[in-house]
Amino acid sequence: MQIRLIILALLFAVEAGATGIQALDRDEANTVAMLIDRVENLNALWVDEQYGEVYELLSSRYRLGDENKKQYIRDAKKSSRRVEISRWEIVSIRLFGKQAEVTLMARGRIKEGLVGWEDVSEKVYQYWIFENNNWYKNLSKPASWNDIDAHEIPLPENRNGPGHISIKSKN
Repeated sequence: MQIRLIILALLFAVEAGATGIQALDRDEANTVAMLIDRVENLNALWVDEQYGEVYELLSSRYRLGDENKKQYIRDAKKSSRRVEISRWEIVSIRLFGKQAEVTLMARGRIKEGLVGWEDVSEKVYQYWIFENNNWYKNLSKPASWNDIDAHEIPLPENRNGPGHISIKSKN
């Protein structure tokens, strides 16, 4: 895992110079590599319906104890009966201080009526906060998030197509 993060950080440093988007210093490249690793992990766990493990990747303001975790898992299972996500791709990342906005393209199916399913593709925005030396997902946009001052982070071009980082495919 450590080698993977180093490679990601190097890819970010190279891509930043090639894209014209604000270049990353070494610390920021490492931090972004950690973020991508967490996003990939969380969304792969969601696709695999490992909601208890997803809960552990939520920011501390949402992890409020065993009863809260049980309720989160119940709610996640209930929502997954109507929505089936088969693939996530990171489209963009923007940083503002110790916060990140990750735009993903979600592909899957939504339950239509009693028996039918409709294929869907939709942009999803996730907000992450850096706390306790790692990234954790917020369930909502932080009140302190600033769209104007947030800056876009270049994504490595050679990861699964230009500007896209594939998270997981479920067959």
